[in-house]
Amino acid sequence: ADDGTALGHFSRHGGGSHHGWSKQLVSRFHPRVSGVPGAPLPGSHPPDDRTSSSAVEPTVQAAERTLTGRVVSNKMQKTVTVLIERKIKHPLYGKYITRSTKYHAHTEDSLNEGDLVEIKECRPISRTKAWKVVRLVQASRSI
Repeated sequence: ADDGTALGHFSRHGGGSHHGWSKQLVSRFHPRVSGVPGAPLPGSHPPDDRTSSSAVEPTVQAAERTLTGRVVSNKMQKTVTVLIERKIKHPLYGKYITRSTKYHAHTEDSLNEGDLVEIKECRPISRTKAWKVVRLVQASRSI
């Protein structure tokens, strides 16, 4: 019967964990902690020919997400805040509700508030910015 002493035992002592219980290895000669580099771990299997790295798997590229929205802030350097509005149908009442989301988008061009722009998802540029402005769809009408 395996009582858990092969891999370790639980003991209560002052150090280590904040609650006082920790798992310690029983023997330094256990195969998992043996000093032989490159030795297979117990229970591991040799590499299979079908999963070898020589087989090249095709990379599946996800469709690019592009959204269209209005610039609501251009006060940052090389960043604009774009408001995306979408209409959803209420599940019970059937009325269409406008939901909105603000995204920070990277741009090298100078854009004005009210401009209609198309943004595309990209790699994270900063903590809050993972979109790029693709093109200016319609410039804002200045009075």
